[in-house]
Amino acid sequence: HRAARPAAAFWHAVRDSDTLAALDDAALAEAVARAVQRVLADPDLEWLFPTPVHRELEARRLARVLQRLVESERTRTPFVVEDHERSTRLSLGSLTRATASARIDRVSGQALVIDYKTGKWSLGKLTGERPSEPQLALYGLALREAAGVAVYQLRPDKTALIGVGELDGLDPAAKLEEGCADWDTLRERWAGRLTRLAEAFAAGDARVDPRPGSESPCRFCELPGLCRIQTVAQEQA
Repeated sequence: HRAARPAAAFWHAVRDSDTLAALDDAALAEAVARAVQRVLADPDLEWLFPTPVHRELEARRLARVLQRLVESERTRTPFVVEDHERSTRLSLGSLTRATASARIDRVSGQALVIDYKTGKWSLGKLTGERPSEPQLALYGLALREAAGVAVYQLRPDKTALIGVGELDGLDPAAKLEEGCADWDTLRERWAGRLTRLAEAFAAGDARVDPRPGSESPCRFCELPGLCRIQTVAQEQA
């Protein structure tokens, strides 16, 4: 993730919110620039920037994104950035999946799993029997000590931490799902739903049954004239 790598480089150097708070504007700008240049120095990224102009434009873009991120981070409850891309394995029924959460913070002694998103995102993507974007739930299950999960939304019009859990600054589980008493109950629900989906996949369940609503994959179908999904749905209504 091109937005996550400068953030990881920055926090490898700065480490915690106390150090961030101690940086004046000049020192912060220098730390942001160093993080961006560290990422762009990666030989594996050279093909993305065929000319110095392309490279300079990307450096400016990443610096703006990272600057907005760290300014937002300054408003958070004190924290320590503990790890990046920590690999874990999660078993769901008969399937085992490798996961690598973008970032793990330690807040008041408890673990918070953080991912980065540059597109629109909401906690609603974690709800329902077939969540549209279950990655964050997977991360929260894989790290057993997690007290919350969150996305840092990195958009030109909005840079904010959006999450759920039992830590300050996160939505409580009851706000995300009706009848969900606490964080542990929410994680149990996620485990049950994702296990059922994993077991169905392992059993070869390949029914044509796209998610309904505004996030349906049918939005991207190039063959609507040959598809009977909508016809069947109307007949069953």
